[in-house]
Amino acid sequence: MKDTRTILLLLVSLCLVVTWVYHLYDKNKYTAIASVELKKDTAINQTAIHDSIRLKYSNTLSALDSERVGKDSLNTELTGKLTEIDSLRNEIASILNISNITREDLRTAEDKIKQLQQKMQVASRPTNETSTTVVNSNIGTGEKTPQQEIKTIAQEKKEAMPSFLNALNIRFRAMQADANEQITSKAAAADYFSISYSLQNNNASFTETEVYMVLTDQAGNVIQDDQWLGGMFQSKDNIRMAYTRKNNFSYRKGDAKTISMNIKLPSFEQGSYRVQIFHNGLRIGKTDLRLN
Repeated sequence: MKDTRTILLLLVSLCLVVTWVYHLYDKNKYTAIASVELKKDTAINQTAIHDSIRLKYSNTLSALDSERVGKDSLNTELTGKLTEIDSLRNEIASILNISNITREDLRTAEDKIKQLQQKMQVASRPTNETSTTVVNSNIGTGEKTPQQEIKTIAQEKKEAMPSFLNALNIRFRAMQADANEQITSKAAAADYFSISYSLQNNNASFTETEVYMVLTDQAGNVIQDDQWLGGMFQSKDNIRMAYTRKNNFSYRKGDAKTISMNIKLPSFEQGSYRVQIFHNGLRIGKTDLRLN
């Protein structure tokens, strides 16, 4: 009898141990599955938020370009404001082109887009109050958050996919043609301009696309040093514009395309020179250089 009771106790204990082991195994398995699903859901949401912010940036940039075409030479105050806008735009483009973008990066990009929209409001007031209303149509108090836009982002992406390249890391320098290729800020010492920039778009590819570089002197005149390489192109608002150089190429989504060139002038005058980059009629980058 005593042996039978001992055996029964051992069997009950064994059953309890097996039950707890199975319970712990099942719980760990469920937790692992839940973790995978959570990570997958988080990644999907983050991608949608990224696309939403990029779409908002594209719409803002289109509104900006329609506001300012032809205005750079109209008044000094507006030119200063547009310089700030260009700086913000380049910062946003750099963030959105990060390969492994984080939620913190997305929040930073969204904040900078709001700053860009606010500066657009200020820049448009002195010349055209009606245009300000157009810009503000994207900023109203009922504006959706990135999370709210997730549900419609797939449809919106098809309707408003960015159709331009971003110009990044623009370098505009005056050089001395000596053995060391020295950079100079003096007009009397300059022998040629060295201009380079990178082009990138993480959403679209382009077949046989064209990018135009416009170099202007201190008087605002377009420099066309070579009649075979310069010419005219049409802006987004159907304005005919002169250009200094044109580059034709095919572009694959996500690649970094580097463009570089040297421009040699008969003489270099003191004052500010400007380089502007255009793609599909839209100005995608600008930088200035002053020679003393």
